[in-house]
Amino acid sequence: MCTPTPKPEVLRIPEMNERLLRGTANLEQHLTPEQQQKVTDWVTSNAEHLWTADGAPLAPRSKGGAYVIAIDEPHMAVLFTIAKRLDFYRPVVYRSHVDIRPDQVADPASPAAQVWDWAWSHVKAADIFVSNPGQSVLTQVVPKHKLGYMVHTLGTPDGVSKKLSDRDVRYYLQEFNEVCRRQCMPTLMYPGRDYNDQIASFEQSDGVADALPAYVAFRRDSRFCEHEMTGFHRGVTDRETLKELNESPAML
Repeated sequence: MCTPTPKPEVLRIPEMNERLLRGTANLEQHLTPEQQQKVTDWVTSNAEHLWTADGAPLAPRSKGGAYVIAIDEPHMAVLFTIAKRLDFYRPVVYRSHVDIRPDQVADPASPAAQVWDWAWSHVKAADIFVSNPGQSVLTQVVPKHKLGYMVHTLGTPDGVSKKLSDRDVRYYLQEFNEVCRRQCMPTLMYPGRDYNDQIASFEQSDGVADALPAYVAFRRDSRFCEHEMTGFHRGVTDRETLKELNESPAML
């Protein structure tokens, strides 16, 4: 699995694009040509420096590249074009995690449609498309013989929970600790201390049922257990999440 080199000034653009595609973005948000070019340059630079050399994943199969390419993020759409350019007959799979409702992109002038049109200009080169079950824009634009369905999971088979290299871990730890210092908060002492960290939107109870038992196991097995980290990306309002959070003291 390939993880792109972090670039803080680009990070917020894919986040905004995903909110636009989901229909949860602010009304004034939209993808500008400058932002689109920043994402394109960032993905292309990662591909050229990390993934296209002989023996790297995107290299042609004749030069040791992967036999099947699977891409699961719309902001990495340029990789479809690059993969096909380097080895046209190699199968490329698009695994869509974002439920893009057709009504969100029905208006060609809408911000969501602008994001989708840019992504689709590259994604359409895929040979196989895998979508979450239910209505999505893929069901309208992809032939049935190329479209499959797969429920969302939180494991590596679905492209989530990727392992990070030691270099990436050090980078993110440094960035996180710098934010802590600016806010006069304690910094992480990893790897000298263990931490249990759950990062999720918690929409529709996302991850709560797994996070709480994981923390119980963490308390039981960790050598150091002085800190609990809990973070909410958005306000918790749906009933299922509130129900599970209200029951959490009994589990802990």
